[in-house]
This record gives sequence, C-alpha cells and structure tokens, in this order.
Amino acid sequence: MLSCDSSDDVVELSSPGEAGIMTSPISQKIFYFHMPSAWVSYVGFFLTLVFGVMYLRTRDRRYDRVAASSAELGVLFATIAIATGPVWAKEEWGVYWRWDDTKLVTTFVMWLVYIGYLMLRAAVVDHNVRARMSAVYGILGFVTMPMSLLSSRIAPLIRSSHPQVIASSSGGLSMEAGITIGIAVVAFTFLFITMLIKRVEIEESEDELEDLKRRVGGED
Repeated sequence: MLSCDSSDDVVELSSPGEAGIMTSPISQKIFYFHMPSAWVSYVGFFLTLVFGVMYLRTRDRRYDRVAASSAELGVLFATIAIATGPVWAKEEWGVYWRWDDTKLVTTFVMWLVYIGYLMLRAAVVDHNVRARMSAVYGILGFVTMPMSLLSSRIAPLIRSSHPQVIASSSGGLSMEAGITIGIAVVAFTFLFITMLIKRVEIEESEDELEDLKRRVGGED
C-alpha cells in the first residue's frame, strides 16, 4: 500500500512479498517524476503498435509518422524513468540496481528493444521499406511493454521489490498521494501529447524535404 502521512512526510508502499517506506524526501520527490514518466512511455509504445498496424493496413505514411514519433517519445520518457529509478532505489534499497528484480530487468529490456526500433529507422533510407520494417518491428517489440507493466503485479510467480502504486482492490494510495500522482500523470500526459503533435509536424516536414531532394536529384 502507498499512503502519505502529512505530519511525518512519509509515503508507505507495498510490493509483492515485502513492504517498504519511502523515508527519504529525495525518493518521494523522484517518485512523482518517475511514475508518470514510465506511464507516458507505455502510452508511446502502445501508440507505436496501433499506428504501425494502421500503416500496414493502409500504407498511409501519416500513420508511420505518428508511430515513429510515439516511439521516440516513449524512449525519451522511458529513459527518464530508468534514470530516476536507480536514484530512488539507492535511497530506499541501498543499491542503484537489482538484477534479480523482474520489473527492473523487463523495463530495461523494453527500453533496449525500442532503442533498436529507432536504430532500424535510422539505418533504412527508403521511405516505404523503413515504414514497413518499423511497423513489423514495433508490433513484435510491443510484447515487452506488458511484460514491464505487469511484472510487479503477478506475484508470487516472479520476484519484484518494485512498489505498486495500486497494490490491491482495497486501494494503494491515500487521498493526498493519489491527488499528487494524478496531477503528475495528467501533466505528463498533456506534455506527451503536445510533444507528439510537434514531433509529427517535424516528421512531415522532413518527409517533404526528402521528397523534394529526390525529385531535384531525379531531374538532374
């Protein structure tokens, strides 16, 4: 369970098999950036899947732009989550990383998979081939997202000390902590949407520039 005691400024959490208390003010502050960053990274990777499927069905390059932009932002926010997570872990666990924790490992694998997605797009020059290969890769790579998302919730089948924000049907957040997390999630989601719109516009401009260069080169 996660609760907030305003008098002692302590947040309690529970994770599969063990409970913990966030006693450090630093870890509490980090938590309100770490969790929303992880959330919007999942949103980004889900959109990569959805628009990848839509591209394969229609061959409309607009869908490819959204898929690529979503993957880029997903990697960005996943990087923030992975970077802030070890700082939190050092404060609460005494170590920066635990390779025996399934949540940490599956999230790291997910991050590597989508880094590979971006590398694939950078390596393929042809528009259509790049879009098609990226769409297939994004669909196959999506399996890592639910693995990361659900890995801390399917105890006792796996080992994870990662805290759950909603630990049980009885609720994992106090009202104060829930409001804070809710505001942070909404703010990060709006930030993601704004950045996605701008990134898609940039992708469209880059595609138009490449088409123009190709036409000019063909005329020469």
